[in-house]
Amino acid sequence: MAAGPSAYRPLELAAAKSTAVLAYWWLALAGALALLAMAAGAVVVWWLGPRAPAIGSMPRLQAPDFQFHVYASGPVPGNDEVRHLSDLKGKPLALVFWAGRCASCGDVLSALEDVQKRSEGRLAVLAVDVGRPFRTGTRRQAEQLLSELEVTYLAGHVEDKASVGEYELRRLPTLVFLDSQGRTFHRWEGAIGLGDLREIVGALLRSERDGLSGG
Repeated sequence: MAAGPSAYRPLELAAAKSTAVLAYWWLALAGALALLAMAAGAVVVWWLGPRAPAIGSMPRLQAPDFQFHVYASGPVPGNDEVRHLSDLKGKPLALVFWAGRCASCGDVLSALEDVQKRSEGRLAVLAVDVGRPFRTGTRRQAEQLLSELEVTYLAGHVEDKASVGEYELRRLPTLVFLDSQGRTFHRWEGAIGLGDLREIVGALLRSERDGLSGG
């Protein structure tokens, strides 16, 4: 007796189900391979992308001079005295460009207070507010932040972008570490942890002690 069409239906359904399961696993495998490819690409971009220079490996070039108006010299706020970066030669310097509305700048300013005190007078700090020319904060916001943090090191502001144009500021905060002769030692862009900051300052002070800043 010949089998009717309905006799083959279970076989057809089983074959269709098997094909669907196989298709599902192929799609899952393709998705996993795509994720692996994306991860590998990210690793390659990270590996080949720009790296922060090793501490102290920057060419020892004279830092561009500029004038700034003082917010505070020690505990004295807002006297607007005009100073120049070159006035601060003679001691290693941590120079930070920041602004009142910069989210991570307050933490960096506080960390600089810590490392300056730990240096026992061997490190100078200059905090330069670029908020107004870069539209990232006002003078009032900057002075309020300095007051809240009880900053004791030298802080001031610049009137225009051109005065610090040679520093090519792309992110805030940006820190530039100078040796006692006013030459670049290291540069850091963006937020920085206290540990990294202490490491850089320690290397800077050791280079001075060992006479490595000599020309």
